[in-house]
Amino acid sequence: NRATNNSLASLYSGGTTSTLPIPGLNSIARGINDSGQVVGDNVRAFLFSGGTTTDLGTLPGGNNSSATAINNAGQVVGYSGSNNGNRAFLYSNGTMTDLGIIPGSIYSSANGINNSGQVVGVADNVNASRAFLHSGGQINDLNNLIRNNPGWILQQANGINDSGQIAGTGTIANQSRAFRADPIVTPTGGITGGNISTAGGPAIVKAPVITLTGSALDSNGGEVGVGGPVVLNDNVRLDSGG
Repeated sequence: NRATNNSLASLYSGGTTSTLPIPGLNSIARGINDSGQVVGDNVRAFLFSGGTTTDLGTLPGGNNSSATAINNAGQVVGYSGSNNGNRAFLYSNGTMTDLGIIPGSIYSSANGINNSGQVVGVADNVNASRAFLHSGGQINDLNNLIRNNPGWILQQANGINDSGQIAGTGTIANQSRAFRADPIVTPTGGITGGNISTAGGPAIVKAPVITLTGSALDSNGGEVGVGGPVVLNDNVRLDSGG
């Protein structure tokens, strides 16, 4: 709104931009799901759905809040602010829940959520920021989940897709870089594989039962880790590759 220099949340659809009916002089839309539900803030977090705007409120003791993302189930994440700092929240079925902080942090903010309800964001103190993943009721420093970390410090997680891949920013070799973190998937019923080649990097195979049916297991100078009982056929050979 150039005449008043106010920011107004808007929705672009079908070639048309429309201003959302959000109370207040300033509002920002920050996320949208596949049903067209929109979330954002105007001092407090809001949900715009079916032509109606809902004030999501704050966590106890809060005086402001912001909604940053919404999944297709209508679950909303963001942060609730108070005089003591920000705390990440999950809003689901009319209830706002504090997602907590990771050890060593004071504040937290949630930036993304997938359709499984996994949440990512940032937790920080006055000296450092760390990316977090909240899944299965637990919040974890994403840095602690990296296997064979080559030196990354993952500082902020901004989004997570339905495959569990996480995108954000961090540093490596004292340089700021974007990252994508891919989950290690552990099958629950066993896994059958053919030839395995690491191309010089690590390959980790983990399952209740691992059946290798190919003719070669080549590390090519990398690392092959196997967790679980292994069934080898008579033709499988192991080549360390030096």
